[in-house]
Amino acid sequence: QSVPFASPPIGDLRWQLPIEPQKWEGVIDGRKYSAACMSNSTTTKSPQPWVDEDCLYLNIFMHGECSAQNKCPIVVFLHGGAMMYDSATYYDDETLIETYAANGVMLVIPAFRLGFTGQFTLGDDQELIPSNLGVYDALHALKYINKEAASFGGDKDALTLMGHSFGGGLTIMLGFSPVRQIQVPVHQFIMMSAGLFFDEPEKNENLSKEMIKRAGCSNISKRITLECMKKKSGQELLAIQRKMEEESISTLCCFGGVLLRPPLFPFRTTPDLLKNPPNANIMIGSTTGEMDTLPKKLYEQPGKTGALIGARNAVELDEIYSNLTDFGLTNQTHVPETQAIYVATYLTAKAVMQKEKKVFLYSYDQPTHNTHTDDLSYLMGIHGFHRDENEKEIAKFYPQYFLNFTKFGEPSPDWKPTNLRDRYISIAVNLTTGRMPELRDFYEKETVDFWVRKAPKIDKIITGSRAAGAKWDKAKGGFRDLILEDEANPAKNEALIPVIIVHSSYFPYVFIIFGVLFLVVICGRHLLDDSTSQDERVRILSPDDRGMRTNHGKPPGYAE
Repeated sequence: QSVPFASPPIGDLRWQLPIEPQKWEGVIDGRKYSAACMSNSTTTKSPQPWVDEDCLYLNIFMHGECSAQNKCPIVVFLHGGAMMYDSATYYDDETLIETYAANGVMLVIPAFRLGFTGQFTLGDDQELIPSNLGVYDALHALKYINKEAASFGGDKDALTLMGHSFGGGLTIMLGFSPVRQIQVPVHQFIMMSAGLFFDEPEKNENLSKEMIKRAGCSNISKRITLECMKKKSGQELLAIQRKMEEESISTLCCFGGVLLRPPLFPFRTTPDLLKNPPNANIMIGSTTGEMDTLPKKLYEQPGKTGALIGARNAVELDEIYSNLTDFGLTNQTHVPETQAIYVATYLTAKAVMQKEKKVFLYSYDQPTHNTHTDDLSYLMGIHGFHRDENEKEIAKFYPQYFLNFTKFGEPSPDWKPTNLRDRYISIAVNLTTGRMPELRDFYEKETVDFWVRKAPKIDKIITGSRAAGAKWDKAKGGFRDLILEDEANPAKNEALIPVIIVHSSYFPYVFIIFGVLFLVVICGRHLLDDSTSQDERVRILSPDDRGMRTNHGKPPGYAE
């Protein structure tokens, strides 16, 4: 714990890019945590006991057998919290040691700047204050780990970048960033309940202006303003940030998020970013409930899902989705934030598949506890709940999926990668009925189908009607026909049947050819159906196979 990977971002280094840590003499006491990065948000129930601007440290959990001669695979975990709250220091040590270190995996949790310390801005002047400082902190931590891994007994060539919630989104962002791809190799990625959200620059600019005003630092000169703000204590500015949050009713109140700005993200839109996938395998998924039961303040930012597909009328599409009963369909109950997580998961998986890399897609579907952070309790020891017998059974194998992927590149021998039919694993247990994790098709079909296939068409209609001077009407303009299109002609049953005109003397050959093709199609469908059967159980390694394996070797009986 408390391993510095950058110089303290204080004094003249406040709001500047991270730089190499200062050299030290003697031995650092790694038995206690450093301060968490500055946060005091109104949107979380996990306040930090000790916060400070001097917070850029790594927390490392490893087995004593990890060494330069016996290197352990590495998991670098990025915490969530929308770049506003949570930290690298509030996970349960005992769970981390038992889950990762005891099983031969080195877990590294880096800190990064949050709130005003990472997103304060003076506009477009990147020389005065660069954007996305928290992202640069995470990237700098990756560089440090890549450089020093062997010193701690880690294998830099077996590094998995993993994140949950906004940390999962940050994992996607870094995975798709051309700067990261050039500067730091990452072997594979794990994205859990990831939101791929980029903020508009105006939000943090307006918040920064308000903070400057309340701090008494307003000046026509940006440099004088910056000098004044740097003289204010971190605690004073944190108190101002907290007051600004308390006076607001939505997350638009809050510093945080990431901007689509070069050089990290030289893209105009999120779809542009998704055209630059990493050349690596990924494990990615979500929970059934995600944000549906959480306080509205946490997701009251319309248009997020539409931004994922580059829609011009993202807010209107949100309204259409939430009122599908107007079109004769069952009303959808997922809140916008949940929809955005599903669509981000699907689009990320599809993008990586285009690189012909393996994608292991999952959905945590346990009926009793399946909201945004519930499955994280099995992996990181936080957001716990009373587990029934079914959940106790899940606790025995759920972490093993992630450990197996880290060590062997696949979560389980029988968990097949997603294919063009969008195959994924549904994770749930019912000991009474015999329900166990099983492979299914069509991940979050209704939500994904609307946003990926129907919404772009509706978006064009709205844009066209506005260009013609008309006001859009969700009950007109062909929206109903578009949304009901699959009800009459499901995409999976559609087929293109060519009409072939041939000379009559060729008929016997044509019949033979079509006969062979018919048999191939029938056999192929039979094999495909067998491989994607909803009753197919995913084999789980036995407890005997979960021992210390720092040589990355597969345990006995593990499928090649």
